Amino acid sequence: MTDVGNSGGSLVMTWVQLRAVRSLTWLVVWVVTGGSVCSLAAAAAPPFRPAILFNGEVLEDQGFNAQMVRGTRRFEDRYGVAVTPFTEVEPVAHRQRLRQLAEAGYTPILVPSSSTAESVRRVAADFPDTVFITLDYTLDRPNVRSVAFREAEVAFLAGVAAARRSDSGHLGFLGGVANEALEEFRRGFEAGARTVRDDVQVTVRYLADVTARPWSDHAAARRLVAAMVADGADVVFPVAGDSSLGALAEAERLGVLAIGVDSDQNPLFPDSVLTSATKRLDQAVYVSLINERYRLWLSHQKNLGLAQGGMALVLDGGSRRLLGEALVAELQDYQREIVLGARNPLTGERDEALWQALASTRGRPAEITVALPTEAFFPLLLGNGPALHQPRPGLLVDALELLAERAGVTIHYRRQPRKRGLMSLQQGRVDGVISSTALDDVRSQGHLPGGTGRLDSARAVLSWRWGLYRLKGDHEDHPWPRSAVVPTASSVGQRLRRHGVRVYENPSLQGRFEMLLRGRVQAVAADRLYAEHLLAVTPRFREQIEPLPAALGRGYSYLVFSDDFYERYPEFCELLWNQLSEIQQSAELWDRVPEYLDSL
Repeated sequence: MTDVGNSGGSLVMTWVQLRAVRSLTWLVVWVVTGGSVCSLAAAAAPPFRPAILFNGEVLEDQGFNAQMVRGTRRFEDRYGVAVTPFTEVEPVAHRQRLRQLAEAGYTPILVPSSSTAESVRRVAADFPDTVFITLDYTLDRPNVRSVAFREAEVAFLAGVAAARRSDSGHLGFLGGVANEALEEFRRGFEAGARTVRDDVQVTVRYLADVTARPWSDHAAARRLVAAMVADGADVVFPVAGDSSLGALAEAERLGVLAIGVDSDQNPLFPDSVLTSATKRLDQAVYVSLINERYRLWLSHQKNLGLAQGGMALVLDGGSRRLLGEALVAELQDYQREIVLGARNPLTGERDEALWQALASTRGRPAEITVALPTEAFFPLLLGNGPALHQPRPGLLVDALELLAERAGVTIHYRRQPRKRGLMSLQQGRVDGVISSTALDDVRSQGHLPGGTGRLDSARAVLSWRWGLYRLKGDHEDHPWPRSAVVPTASSVGQRLRRHGVRVYENPSLQGRFEMLLRGRVQAVAADRLYAEHLLAVTPRFREQIEPLPAALGRGYSYLVFSDDFYERYPEFCELLWNQLSEIQQSAELWDRVPEYLDSL
């Protein structure tokens, strides 16, 4: 089943054959929950037949490709859907294999390494209905999703560690190729070093200047490290793929310290690798597969950093012994500044006003009260009425709880009807309110991210995709239905009215579908994630209802602060909005989606 033509390549490792067999089993995955039977494989809009195409050998080590294998295995074990791996090393053969995978119906196809960009660019143009996911680089194409990393964040911490442990103040940075990602590493490393030491000197060399194999030439890496050490460097940071192992070995031989990359490399050189700047490629694979399966992409590009768990500096194990407790504590403080947006890892500059607001009890409250709607909106908010639904209140509350943990604040919730919540905000009975509708009204009574200018949807609490659904066979030529039922007090109702649609309201999606089946309305507006799942688990809905092609765009939930609260704590409000933009992108949040779907 996995063979789509050899093209000079081979399938990856023996476990692939077992996974390919499993893909037959998981064409339909039946999950029994509370007496109802649902198909998680059908919950996402088809097709979803993922594959990953490596451009190098996959080894059972801690390297670049092995990390991605762990990410696919984690996804398979969590969601019961096989991810079929392939490998092609030679560029022309890689492009041919990528085309064959698209022709065979695989989607999404994960394509790691920036060296594959030209292959993806050409093949994606010929297969507009296939989704390609680039890993560790970005590519701007309509059917391409990209997951990249904020290398400067972890490199800044590496620079702090290197400068603190250097006796000479002379550091070495060894890169593979001077591309965008490596420049992020270099700039962050230099910024971190110079933040804690004014007299630091950084020698920068790239293996591409001396070898045709910059990512896999141990001998060349050894020679460049030896030259750096001879020049006075006593801590080196190699960022050069497999070549880094040669650099680390030479540093150990010469008795100087080094910083590992991509994975924890202290166990390989326990007396010389001070710490490691790890890149969570397994997390990138896992996050991208979740987002494609449930159509959760807020944009076509994700950037994973310290806040999303995409990058990390190793501060435990053997590294902790070499760093010492005082330096570990200092590095944790710098990490917190970066995560909270108070420290720029590319320049080393700190936003003093924001940091003072965070550090001072006068600049931040210990607790805030937020009003939530009383109406349920699955899976964002569950249960109708004044109390939070337990044990799963909804993704919206989950996001706010992650926010509270990161920002060190306690959030109290008060569920109120929308108009009462806005009145409470205006009268100062609550500090904030969650609102997703009639934002013009909200602007006059509270403060949203973006202020009086353009609303900043990147800093919303959550977003979702609106869709329209109709009875099968109801195929009128008019692009919009004559009538539709929408969620109560929903912004999508305003959009439909602008197209001349007669709009009714019903808070329950099941109720809206029932109105459609009885002929009360011509269409139903709903969040696509919930609607597609409900169709998958309810045969009588699935047999009679289908989505319309009309695009309604996205809906957004915002945390709106009262004007008085924002005037007292402006930096803190901006911090909370910035953190929400990070939480939106995290696997920690979106990994909870299946729990809500399974609970139906």
